[in-house]
Amino acid sequence: MLPFILATNISAAEAVAVVAADAPSKADATIPPLAKAAIAPRGGMIYQSAGALWRIGPNGQAAQWLARDPVTLSADGKRAFFVQDADIWVADLTSGAEQNLTSNANRDEQSPTAWAAKPNSIVMMSRTPEQSGPSEGSLSLVNLDGSGYRVLDAGESGALPAPAPDGRSIAYDVGLKPKIHRLGVGTENVDLRRMLPQLPLDYKAGSPAWSPNGQKMAWMVGSAVAGKFQIRLALVDMTRRTAQLLHPFEPRGRGGWVDAPVFSPNGEWVALEVPNINGSELYVLRADGKLEKRILAGVLPRQCNPTLTWSSDSRSLVVSYATLTGSHNHLVNVADASASLIDLPPDARIIAWQ
Repeated sequence: MLPFILATNISAAEAVAVVAADAPSKADATIPPLAKAAIAPRGGMIYQSAGALWRIGPNGQAAQWLARDPVTLSADGKRAFFVQDADIWVADLTSGAEQNLTSNANRDEQSPTAWAAKPNSIVMMSRTPEQSGPSEGSLSLVNLDGSGYRVLDAGESGALPAPAPDGRSIAYDVGLKPKIHRLGVGTENVDLRRMLPQLPLDYKAGSPAWSPNGQKMAWMVGSAVAGKFQIRLALVDMTRRTAQLLHPFEPRGRGGWVDAPVFSPNGEWVALEVPNINGSELYVLRADGKLEKRILAGVLPRQCNPTLTWSSDSRSLVVSYATLTGSHNHLVNVADASASLIDLPPDARIIAWQ
């Protein structure tokens, strides 16, 4: 179970945000209509459907890859991770062989996160069977042969972690207080107020993300503004040690902290889901904070949990989400915000594009 997004030190009645004046300096208000005809899926798209993992080949045909759903893929696309009976399992996508990585630990594990810079390890969240309550669990690590199981921080997180491109650091939170764990060194607190002095002492931060080269970071930051609660994207330049707060919004009450933004492969864009009081909205923002574009305006259902997947050239973004009538997959062209439906099975949800 996740923490309530409005669980702050201000009252629930006060926890309604106002939109501040520190939005990006430019905005693209031109939103082309959604194309009516569905397009064929592109080669390399990977989706979940009918309890299995599927991949679109160069010829446009889908082939079943693994009879598991849901899974998390490794960065090289050679392995899939899944949860079964509160353990983390790994499946070799070439041989189909499966291995339980955490069977010897007296803990329950969830949320496996692949680490591109450290491919022989998997980041996960864990807790003892006796623990309960609103959190994602404790930051943990295990090697792909099942050895080296470690709880890196016994504190419980309100959101999922983000392993860094340097192969040594993991950004995460404990009780929505931002932290970074350095392997072999230990944990350090992250004080965003050094770069963002306008934040109050009791600000909350979670759902971190790293740019592919590690030069920028993003945190979803919540704080009281004029007595009301507001969430913003804190975009940090790790080289210059500067930061800016972007796209303030009023969060709607829901179970859990907001999801992390997703950097494009070239690091120039950040895709952001905004679950505000008006419904679900999606934006792509320039990583320098100087431009944002709203995408799929009027298309998303009021409440959804979209999966955001970038193309390797950073020109397109796939948005996948489920409704009561089935799943929907849209291919969005970032340059002009035009979008097309992708022709896939009614329960398909794209999770990767390699």
